This record gives sequence, C-alpha cells and structure tokens, in this order.
Amino acid sequence: MMTKHVPLDPFRFEQLRDSAALPLDGIRLRRLLARGGHDGAALTVSGHERSGRNRLYLVSGGGRPRLIAKQSLTFPGTERWFYRHAAAHVACALTPVLLDDDLDVVVLPEVEAAVPLAGEGASGLERTMAGLSTLGPALASLHGLVDRLPAIPPARSPFPTLDPVDVRIWADCTPGAREVIRTVQDVPALNDAFHTSLAGAGTPALIHGDLKPDNILLPPPSPVNATTGDASDTEPTRLLLVDWECCGRGAAEWDVGALLGAGVLAWTRLWTLGASGGAPAPALPDPRAIFRSGAALLEGYREAAWGMHPPRPVLEAAPVARHMAAWIAGRCWVEAGLTPRALGPHHQTALALAQEIAECPQLLSGGGA
Repeated sequence: MMTKHVPLDPFRFEQLRDSAALPLDGIRLRRLLARGGHDGAALTVSGHERSGRNRLYLVSGGGRPRLIAKQSLTFPGTERWFYRHAAAHVACALTPVLLDDDLDVVVLPEVEAAVPLAGEGASGLERTMAGLSTLGPALASLHGLVDRLPAIPPARSPFPTLDPVDVRIWADCTPGAREVIRTVQDVPALNDAFHTSLAGAGTPALIHGDLKPDNILLPPPSPVNATTGDASDTEPTRLLLVDWECCGRGAAEWDVGALLGAGVLAWTRLWTLGASGGAPAPALPDPRAIFRSGAALLEGYREAAWGMHPPRPVLEAAPVARHMAAWIAGRCWVEAGLTPRALGPHHQTALALAQEIAECPQLLSGGGA
C-alpha cells in the first residue's frame, strides 16, 4: 500500500502539529473578553484572518481602544509564554491586555497609525536601514534576559531544514526551491552557515526568532504642542517588536543576522527591478549602507552589553555574517516554494550575496571589497 505524504509547503512545514486549542471565533472571543471585564455585547469583532500561521481578529467598540486578538497555529503556547513571563522586561514589546490558556489567545492593544519598519521603494529601504541601526541596545537587553528568566523554551526556526536526502521534501519542492537547495549544498561555506545557524549555534540568548522589518512597528511621532511647537513627549519614538511565536532560547547572532539579511533581500528586489527595465531604476542606497547599518547595530549592542550587570557577551561580526547568509538562503527557499516557478532574479542575486557573505564574513565589519 502506498503512503500518502502531506505536501511540505515551507510555511506549513511546522504546522503539522496544529494547535490543540479550540478554534478562535467571534463568539468565543466575546466570552473571553467579557470574563476580562469588557462588555462583550458592545464589542465588534471583525477582520478575521486565517493565515498560514495565525488567526487574527480586530476588536473595537465598548468605548475602549481597539484590540488585536491572536491565536498562533504554528507554535502553540510560545507567544503566550513570552507575554506572560518576559514581555514586562522587554521595552520594545507591547503590554498584553488579556491572555487565555484554554484558547491559547493573546489579546494586545492596537498601536494606532503604527506602520511596519519595512517600507516601499528606495526611501522605504533607507527608513528600514536607519531603524535597524538603532536596535542594538534593545536587542542586547532582550538577549540578556536568558540569564534572568527560568524555564525558557527553545527558540523555533521560521525555516525548515534544507535536506534533499528526505525524498518527501525533494519531491514536493518547486523548481525554484530545488535550485536554492542545490545552491546551498554546492557552496560549503553557505551550507555550513545554514545548518549551524538552524542548529542554534552561537551566543545563548532569549531571542525573537523571526526578526524582520515586517515584525517591527514604527509608532507615530509624538504629538506637537500647538503653543510651543515642541513634541509633548521628549522620549524618542521607540520601535516595537511583534509576532513572538518563534521566540525562546537561541543564538543572539540569529536575530541580528536576520535583520540585516532582510535588508539585503529588500535591496536586491529594488536593484533587479531597475536592472530588468521593469521600472525606472530607483536611486538606491549604496549596498554597503546595509553593512554600515550592521556595524552601527553591533556597536550599539556592544555598548549596551558592556553596561549590563553582569556584562553580556558582545557579538562579533563574523558569526553574525554567517547567520545573515543563512537567513537569506532560508528566506529565498521559502519564497521560491510559494509558486511553482523558477527563482526570481532578485533571489538569484540575494543568493550570490549570501555566498559572498558566508565566504567573506569580514564584509560586515567593513573589510573586503
């Protein structure tokens, strides 16, 4: 008798262990909020989204600010663990309104007018790079919690292992995904970087795990006083990190490498769009600006880590570069699996850059060409 294999789409690879919790719906959500002190009958529940990884609801009404209710389908319980045990110690995290163990639901306040750090076009890329360069102290503080919180679960990888030995994975791959596997396997430095990164090798830390500009929110600027013309809040606008379902004990270098790898992939999209004649070539930032942002991030991380009690280990450029190359390869693999086509030009360019980064990690510290 032939065995029927479940197609291993990249976004579904870790979803075969679906949540045991009851599916979240409007009725259960209203009951849950009513138990938390909200007027369930006065609430409007909308925006239901069953994505590959979450169920999301927007809750409004009752004379209160709008809320976001989220039930994770990928790694049940992880995000709820973060908001219960760690979020109070993380300045760049939202404060939960309500947590429920039975439904595995996290209810968070909506940050009105906040936008993802990921932007469109060349100006958006510049905004992304400027934001990333400031995240060093926040990440050092987050990573340092590994020594303060008990029973931290292991971090989850947003990517499956690229293992062509598994016939099921190979058979279910699109042509583009197979090309990524061949590229990784044919470049020893990239292959080693990918597999050691996914194995969690690096400086022990409490990490976000799926850190990318889409998961970083930029709140609106502080309101301006009409009389003085000054911002009413003298504190600088802080970036907020969201989507913590992959968080846990892992390698600190993975978080930083993922951020910079996302910058590389965004740059290659814009560069190949202009080079192909599909649109006027945008006035792109110099690609070395990504590495300069990385150097600024590492410097801010280093200063914050040295100021901690006890001091945290600083992150060196070479291991961060290897994790950065691994993230680029993994993201190309995921995107190439979404449609049955060959790799796009920007994926091919990004993989070439990943190979160069894996073979010459000194690029991140300003060395190399």
